[in-house]
Amino acid sequence: MRPITIAQVQHKGDFQGIGKAYSKLTKWANQQGLTDKIKNKTLIVYKNDINEVGIENLEQGASIIVDKVCEPNNEVSLIEFVPGKCAVRRYELNSFFEFKDVWTDMKNYTNNHELEFSMAGSFEVYHPKRNNKTVVDICIPLKKN
Repeated sequence: MRPITIAQVQHKGDFQGIGKAYSKLTKWANQQGLTDKIKNKTLIVYKNDINEVGIENLEQGASIIVDKVCEPNNEVSLIEFVPGKCAVRRYELNSFFEFKDVWTDMKNYTNNHELEFSMAGSFEVYHPKRNNKTVVDICIPLKKN
């Protein structure tokens, strides 16, 4: 996958707490004029693996794709995100509760195709809703052989 510039607010801990990070990011993004749902998609970037560190130490970045020059602040960082080669699958979800099954499916997919991967650096890309469903790409970086 190509490198992209993202704006990011860090969050550590359970998934429910990331909403505060997104609130800060959304306020900043609106001030910067980053409101195009197609160009300025939102992401969650996982810094580590929940299976290794536990939910209380899970580090996530609430993120948005930046398509123009912007000024970071004390809470929002600008990062050149370089995902590299990734396994990617798109899902349409009815509820938040389906995410666990989606990630299990994605891990099974990479294992079944004998792909060596790292959960650290994995990410979700959110697309505009379709038919009242959340559309998300699950992206897992592949290790180089």
